[in-house]
Amino acid sequence: MASNQGTLFWIAFPGNLEPGAALYILAEFTTDFTVAVPGQNFSVTGTAGPGAPGIVQLPEAVAAVQTNETVEAKGIRVTASRPVTVILRSPLSPGQSDEAYLALPVALLGTDYYVTLGYEESVSARGFPGNTEPSQLTIVAAESGTNVTVIPSCLSLSGSDPGVPVNITLNAGEVWQYRCGFRGDVTGTRVTSSRPIAVFGGSRCSDVPPGVGFCDYLVEQLIPVRMWGTVHLVPPIQNGAANLVRVLAAEDNTWVYFDNGTGTTAVELNAGEFSEGFYDVPLMITSSRPVLVGQYGVGAAQNPFNPERDPFFVQVFSTRLFTPEHRFYSPPGYENFVNIVAPIDAEVVLDGSPVTGFTPMPGGSYKWATSQVSTGEHVMTGTEPIMGYAYGLRTDAAYGYPTGLAFSPLDPADIWLISAVLLSIVILAVVSA
Repeated sequence: MASNQGTLFWIAFPGNLEPGAALYILAEFTTDFTVAVPGQNFSVTGTAGPGAPGIVQLPEAVAAVQTNETVEAKGIRVTASRPVTVILRSPLSPGQSDEAYLALPVALLGTDYYVTLGYEESVSARGFPGNTEPSQLTIVAAESGTNVTVIPSCLSLSGSDPGVPVNITLNAGEVWQYRCGFRGDVTGTRVTSSRPIAVFGGSRCSDVPPGVGFCDYLVEQLIPVRMWGTVHLVPPIQNGAANLVRVLAAEDNTWVYFDNGTGTTAVELNAGEFSEGFYDVPLMITSSRPVLVGQYGVGAAQNPFNPERDPFFVQVFSTRLFTPEHRFYSPPGYENFVNIVAPIDAEVVLDGSPVTGFTPMPGGSYKWATSQVSTGEHVMTGTEPIMGYAYGLRTDAAYGYPTGLAFSPLDPADIWLISAVLLSIVILAVVSA
């Protein structure tokens, strides 16, 4: 079973309002690693081990992708002698446009990101220019000769029209970015390729909701369609407000059901459409077909006003991606938390101590809790597969990312069916002998 841990990564640093980024390399065993931007002659080697993460600074000029519809040799390659977890955070030091994402190894990359989840350009709703903090989608090729087709959902700042395919060819380590301004949103863009690619969605700095200060950098490395699921459990962010949840469909006639514990609402979505709402309670989302779910923290000026928060974007993974082992990093300069979702009877241990204070999720089969954590590396395990969402809050800034995942190409229901069939064959063979 593949996971977020790997020995080869090709990732990108989509442009942020503030400069620079840092990579955190986490390892269960002492491991040598190399971080390189081959196209910029940048390379750093180091060692990571339990409780001793490798931290590599990425200069703005070397790695940041600030262009639109331009091929650049700015792909970031991470290699390691043993499996590692990789997290990117920007800027280099806590600022006012902060964010982080969990990197996916090449083994998990796909060729079909049918619809990209991002967020709209929104600072223009407060009177700022509509072309300075765009919605953006970023692509990195893991292999040379990769043909990519992008069918955008919004008008590019370079003039490309929505719905009109854009075809590009990328070599290993080359990146390409699509940016939309003037309230445009890359959400709903289809991305397909002839070879595996990494895809990132978000914005350079967005208000959430539009017109409500203050903007922040949003970015996630998106999972391909083959990793989407039909059951998502969304714990509430502890920032004193109702926060945005967005659900995106890849197929027509997708029914989505939102259960907030007191009632259920339903909506039908077609391919590329999304539904969103604000929630300050735990939420169970089920769907008739696989969907992609994102959770967005709101800005400080959202009612009730709270200067100790700002927007961030985190993918909410379906239960099929839960894993019993998580290793994550909480950077300095924030009040750091982890939201935990676990099966109702599972036991969870965080940094050697049992997690308590769980509350049932809607539906009753899972539970959730929030734990405040210190700066540094953390290890979380469950007696059954669990999920975590790390985030941090500070004055006018925030970040968030999922803490891990495990993926089997087969849905758990398929695995059960195959096991049942194999068991029947064995029983039949024994009886016939």
